[in-house]
Amino acid sequence: MSKKAFTQVSLPFVRDNLASFLKVYNRRTGRELGYIGNISRNGLMLITRWRVQTDTVFHLRIVLPDDLQTNCYVDFDARCQWCRPDIDAESFDSGYTVIASSVNYDTLIDSLRGYFSFR
Repeated sequence: MSKKAFTQVSLPFVRDNLASFLKVYNRRTGRELGYIGNISRNGLMLITRWRVQTDTVFHLRIVLPDDLQTNCYVDFDARCQWCRPDIDAESFDSGYTVIASSVNYDTLIDSLRGYFSFR
């Protein structure tokens, strides 16, 4: 089954699964890089198991889980600006500036903002 680009506006997020839901992969290797700790239109913070090289551009992909029945992904490129040990001694936090993204990235951000906003 092939994946397709994300175009949906609203997502049925389950708050308890958010960390596993928002896993980020290296688009070129398919290797899991980490999961999203924070995200905005301009950048994101990932929580990883290893130190990430700074000033490097990564070609990233967020794969939305199959249980959403959307079977889709969001691709973007981001430059790692910083990396430091997390409060959890086994993890690292790394900050990225998004340098290239599709409309799908913006749609995901809008969906997350709507989901976490109080109305």
